[in-house]
Amino acid sequence: MKKVLIGLIIVLVFSMAGRTLAASLPAGGSSFSSATTIGAGTYQGTLAPNTESYYQVAIKTGQEIDTKGSFGIIGGENMYSLGTAYLYDGNQEERDYIYGAGGTMEPYLSKANQNIYIKLVNDSSEDTVTYNLEIGIQNRFDAGSLTDAGDSFDTAMSLVPGNYTGYLAGVSVMQTPHGDDFKDYYKVSVLKGVTYEFKMTPPSGGDGNLELFNNNRELMDESTSTSTGATTSIFLTPATNTTVFVAVGSGYYDGVVSYKLNITSTEPVREFYSCIQNTCKSAGKFTSSTVCQQTTAKECYTSSDCNNNCNVIPPTTKGTTTTKGVTTTTKKVTTTTKNTTTTKDRPPMTELPLGQRTTTTLVVGLVTTTKPLAGFSIPFTQTIWFDIVLGALIAAAIVVLILYLTKPKDKENFPTPVFSGSKDADKPVVGYKHACNYCEKLIPPNSTVCPLCGKENPLGPERCPKCHQPIQKDWKVCNNCGQNLRIVCPFCKKITFFGDYCEDCGARLLVTCPHCGQEQPPLGDKCMKCGKSLEKK
Repeated sequence: MKKVLIGLIIVLVFSMAGRTLAASLPAGGSSFSSATTIGAGTYQGTLAPNTESYYQVAIKTGQEIDTKGSFGIIGGENMYSLGTAYLYDGNQEERDYIYGAGGTMEPYLSKANQNIYIKLVNDSSEDTVTYNLEIGIQNRFDAGSLTDAGDSFDTAMSLVPGNYTGYLAGVSVMQTPHGDDFKDYYKVSVLKGVTYEFKMTPPSGGDGNLELFNNNRELMDESTSTSTGATTSIFLTPATNTTVFVAVGSGYYDGVVSYKLNITSTEPVREFYSCIQNTCKSAGKFTSSTVCQQTTAKECYTSSDCNNNCNVIPPTTKGTTTTKGVTTTTKKVTTTTKNTTTTKDRPPMTELPLGQRTTTTLVVGLVTTTKPLAGFSIPFTQTIWFDIVLGALIAAAIVVLILYLTKPKDKENFPTPVFSGSKDADKPVVGYKHACNYCEKLIPPNSTVCPLCGKENPLGPERCPKCHQPIQKDWKVCNNCGQNLRIVCPFCKKITFFGDYCEDCGARLLVTCPHCGQEQPPLGDKCMKCGKSLEKK
């Protein structure tokens, strides 16, 4: 009986622990501007007669919010007209609502960081209303990233051939949108002569749409599902190495669209590795080592150990010298040797046969041992006079060393400077010279233009052409603003790092507005000064 009672208690404890306890909502705001911030969770509470309470939930780019709930009056009877919950997007536009016995609101997939608003209303002028509210947030990030793919060319996500999953906000046949993320843009670097297939598979009951654009953002091809759930594909064999854009859309679908995007090529992709901070790490999947090196600006290897090229120290020979069959080993003496001279009962010296003699020479700080050579040796006589002479030599060496270390340094004789020209030209250059980033020759530390190769910004780190934050050549995008750091040079049409100059032709990566003449990096289609198109008419 005792065991049965213990078992029942354990079952009861675990049952209570498995239940999700509902929390009470804090007091809501009286308007959108004063809405109370809450998070995902399950809530219960009451609403006084003629009450409106506003709440806001923060969601990130690529997240989906799901809301459901119900209302009733104290006493247990549902009054359908007494309690209502409304859902609003970040622009405070109504998206859905539930009332009375309640239900589930339509999911909302966001393309940007925004606040979603929930308004709870009690229409009754007499009765207090009870409510149950559940709010869930799910990550719907595109292509295995931690964000949305972007809904424009400028925010397109970079991909390499592979298999990916993405998400879009569907629109029902009743024109009810399930969010504001209706199209995803991707960009892919493609190689001359290689055939690529871009294939999109919509969910069962949904339609898919693919659009392919060239590097000038002009539509090249388009394909739509022939039936619900059917895949749609576009094939491309580029005439040059370039970058293309792929836009993924969806037809009518009641819910959040989960699609598959497959990019394949006649040259299969494989994993490549690079030395990153002296460690061999994955550089990503590419069709060839050339593409890997162009994309990462690093040496690429197919082996996971980078062919043992990471953190390799060049071999050096220290302390061992071999000359004509004689091996000499030299090492620092770090121990103290106690010399004891004994004059009594010393055994007589016995001369060794020629060829078996070993010569040991003791020099201050060094011990050199030479193996015996046939036909040659220097006899070592262990006598008290040797110890005396040796001690004198050591003492003399120590004195010489002390005198050398304490000798005052001679003053340097600097030539008298001769000034001429302007005051600015006569000012001395402060600091050490530094190597130019382009020609690698030493130039003054205050140079804004290399006086040897003529290129601008020769010193300091590379900077993002959009936000001017420091960047590195092995980065794919800027860590501050997300700007793509791999572009097609507007002059030689080759893929290059987005710095000041093209890595292939050496041209300055600037374009000139045909309308106002403003020079600027090729960041977009419109001039940053006059706002007109940069394309020449």
